[in-house]
Amino acid sequence: MTDRHLPCRRERLPARGENTPPQDHMTADHPDLDAPTRQHTTNPTLPAGGKVAVITADPMWSPLRRLHRNRRTWGEGYAALIRYRTALRAEHTALSFNDVPRLVETILALPDHVETVFLIGLPPYGTVIVQHEVAALHGPLVIADNETLTASLAALTLTALDRQGVWPWMATVYISQSRHTPLLDEVLTQCGIGTVTDIDTTNSAREDTRRLIEQCDVLIDLSTTEKSISPLRCIRPPADPFEYSSLPLAGLLSAGCGHRITMMTPDLIAASALAMHSCTAAHRFLPDITDHTLVRTVSEHVGAAITASTLHTKRQR
Repeated sequence: MTDRHLPCRRERLPARGENTPPQDHMTADHPDLDAPTRQHTTNPTLPAGGKVAVITADPMWSPLRRLHRNRRTWGEGYAALIRYRTALRAEHTALSFNDVPRLVETILALPDHVETVFLIGLPPYGTVIVQHEVAALHGPLVIADNETLTASLAALTLTALDRQGVWPWMATVYISQSRHTPLLDEVLTQCGIGTVTDIDTTNSAREDTRRLIEQCDVLIDLSTTEKSISPLRCIRPPADPFEYSSLPLAGLLSAGCGHRITMMTPDLIAASALAMHSCTAAHRFLPDITDHTLVRTVSEHVGAAITASTLHTKRQR
């Protein structure tokens, strides 16, 4: 059983819209909360005027904890990007907790006009649980920051193969520490990569890494954010993930809100990766965030993928 097929715990969660939260949403919905739990009620009010809610959860784990930009700043940056590059209204909310059940309740308590949530700060396994439980109760679409990062890494892999003159279906790609982006191997397969293999380079020396690079066409090393020794052959995430995670976000949200889907599946992430790859200029590895064709191209590719897969369409509430 993979993380994407975890069972949903439905019996303890209220239906969406059943309790519209006032300013102090946690105590209003749960008047019987004891004193220790009430300390979390100092969180800012959830957005009431936008179609997209950017929610930052207090991080309980992250492979990129040493970053100079904190998650509150990321959230504000993502919300500003969405407002500037799309017609959607977006507001950012920073929560002081990160436990999955409370996150699910908080998302389900959002007003009905909030169609999509962009979730920042949870590890992949926590994100999967939140997405499945919210989707099971017909809540808003939940997109995670590790999913948009996955799309950019896939697009970067396609560009690296192009620069080497390797056809994707003939390529061999190694992924180190794939647990940080659990959908990446399936997304690469959907993008047409011939062979994708998970490996572990956590304790590998530089010389070991060089030997691994020689065995494959591209090595995606997620174990570190250090600068790559061979950018065309060894791809590593940037020190600030905002740089990659922001690229497909506006297009994904435009398509997701327009088609009312329930979950961001690997085929949709692959469609956004292919779209970004098609927008990448010859002198770049990824498209420029200021490219005015980027949002439209990603939205069109993802929209076409959604149309081709009617299983992802959300039932009207």
